[in-house]
Amino acid sequence: LAGVWIPAAGDAPQAGASWEEPLYSVLEEGLKSFIGLSGETGDYIDLSGFGLSSEKDSEDRLLLFRTYKKVLQDHPEYFYATSGYWGILGNSGRLAGIRPEYYAFASEPEKIQQCNAAIEEVLAQVEDISDPVEQMLVLHDYLISRSVYNWEVAVQKDSAAPEDVRSVYAALVQRDTVCRGFACAYQVLLSRLGIECLLVESEPMNHVWNMVRLDGAWYHVDLTRSIEPNPTLRGRCRHEAFLVSDETLRGLGYRDWEVAWMEQPPACTSRKYESGWAFCGVMFPLYCQGGSFYSLRRESDAQCGVYRGGLSGTGERVGVIPLFTNDTGYTNSGVVWHGDSLYYVQRDGRLMEYRLADGSSTALGTVPFSPGRAQDGSYEADRDAVSLYLEGDTLIAASRTRREVLAEFPL
Repeated sequence: LAGVWIPAAGDAPQAGASWEEPLYSVLEEGLKSFIGLSGETGDYIDLSGFGLSSEKDSEDRLLLFRTYKKVLQDHPEYFYATSGYWGILGNSGRLAGIRPEYYAFASEPEKIQQCNAAIEEVLAQVEDISDPVEQMLVLHDYLISRSVYNWEVAVQKDSAAPEDVRSVYAALVQRDTVCRGFACAYQVLLSRLGIECLLVESEPMNHVWNMVRLDGAWYHVDLTRSIEPNPTLRGRCRHEAFLVSDETLRGLGYRDWEVAWMEQPPACTSRKYESGWAFCGVMFPLYCQGGSFYSLRRESDAQCGVYRGGLSGTGERVGVIPLFTNDTGYTNSGVVWHGDSLYYVQRDGRLMEYRLADGSSTALGTVPFSPGRAQDGSYEADRDAVSLYLEGDTLIAASRTRREVLAEFPL
């Protein structure tokens, strides 16, 4: 196996790294060709020519593990493959090959087509944006605004969750996923834009997120942190783990992370984006219009200011809305930006449209909401709130804890 490179401590991945060594190439071709998908005897990636030891803690096993992970890192288009594989034992303590694990949807071409179509739909949100920070923010907020963290996993009933819940398909098509699905989807999208993006894993935390590289510096981005706490309040989007340093992430309780194919993950030392930007401290999605970004900043339990400007700085305060943002004691509401208007639910239950053009507000109807306990007892009534999200051109208002639609409003 001479010539198969494994990154040393402190090495950073380079854009376009080829890893054209034999082992890498064989694994790459196997995943590209869906080898092992049938699960039948003999359907596996043949590695017999490499003489890899099958011993559990051998250098060969580590080499195989890291190389396999690097192939997946370099080829996010293989989103139909999980990060795991089965070893096929050969003779004399050697591996004959591996059988990759695939998500269930990998055997259904129409679902792979749906996933590819969803990737194009999301990327369309940034087709007129060239700045990488703006691209990352828009994609981050778009994914969070249109997705939920899977309920069954959140309440520790993993066996009841969909089989593909950790996949890109779950994140982009079903819009119901967990940390790995969010991180893999973000990596797929950023790779299409030419932005370096890694998957970061912490075994003690049972958690996966991303690192991204901007102007030679690395930063953490955790979409799951932006969508929590559970249950998901659709229409809210936190930014406390968006483009942050190692130090800041440790302050949030993160620990013992790694990039699976590297001996050490890149160091994230820059705090450039942790203050003085439009998204810093913001709990709701931002909206991009005509080169300006609109954001909502909590000014009290009873109101948010509406701000407009570039990403650098907080911008100019252009309005105020009575949006209640306390987690307990008030009726919370998510928000939806659509057609240069902001939609939210007031404490009195009225759905409001705030128009950016003139700052005027109009009541569009009433959402019949009173806080209620989750049917399975997982969450009490004080966790309930009004989720807001779009289905086509229809605005949906739903209960956060009961997961039931309360009202629909065509826009």
